[in-house]
Amino acid sequence: MKKTAVFIIAVILCTMCLTGCGGYRSKYEAVALVHSNTPQRGELAFSEFKGTYVFKLKRPDENAKLAVGGKLQSGSLTVYVDHDGKKREFLTIDEPGKMQMNTKKGLENETIYVIVQADNKCYEGALVIKFM
Repeated sequence: MKKTAVFIIAVILCTMCLTGCGGYRSKYEAVALVHSNTPQRGELAFSEFKGTYVFKLKRPDENAKLAVGGKLQSGSLTVYVDHDGKKREFLTIDEPGKMQMNTKKGLENETIYVIVQADNKCYEGALVIKFM
């Protein structure tokens, strides 16, 4: 009886560890951060931002195109996209005051991760992610 109970607890713990470790995690420092995330759209606006913010989106159909656009007053941030298990650079926003944008069609999986990363502080920024 004890061996069975220990085995069941071990299986439960292993399952929790394996399912809890997948995906990406947000970790950031920010001032006046406002965000929203729906299945097909994400938005991020801030006064100051440093770190990583992750959006999880659902592709509405096979022909959907992902569009990412944003601007900063100062600083630099990089947007990565993972649609097939590999994190790839998608867009770098580094020109002060200029709206920068990129689009991508042909995303493989239904679940898409958009990872926004700033290694140093960025100021007065806004970012919009959406399927078209």
